[in-house]
Amino acid sequence: MSAFTQMFGRLHPLLVHLPIGILLLALLFEAVSQKERYRAVQAAIPFVLLVGAVAAVFSCLTGWLLSQNGEYENELLSCHQWSGIAVAIVSLSAYWLKIRQHRTAYFLLSTLLLPGILLTGHWGITLTHGEDYLAKNSEAVVLENEEPAENLAVPD
Repeated sequence: MSAFTQMFGRLHPLLVHLPIGILLLALLFEAVSQKERYRAVQAAIPFVLLVGAVAAVFSCLTGWLLSQNGEYENELLSCHQWSGIAVAIVSLSAYWLKIRQHRTAYFLLSTLLLPGILLTGHWGITLTHGEDYLAKNSEAVVLENEEPAENLAVPD
């Protein structure tokens, strides 16, 4: 792998946060625009979806370049890679359906975005930080705050 492609691949952890935030913003806009007060937000949704979808495509590209170094577990990498590609395809498709005003198909695809983003992110976190990353210190916090058993005994 050339130094340029390796450097471009290492941008993945930075770039991957863009489509996450932007696509979540599109979903938030979609939800709040259902209220009359925020109906005007509806006009921004296609643009936000497009920007999020393009960012997802670039994240897929940099992720693929990063994966070429062979430092990741293959099965988990495959799950992360294909779910990321699916998020990019679904977001591009949702954009296209939104501008073509295919409401039912758009609604179905847009409801897939949130679980797709969450699963892809979970597998990405597991790849980079390990299986127990989110729960790693939760036991230590509980144990620090617990009182010893003898202090909790009921007096006679």
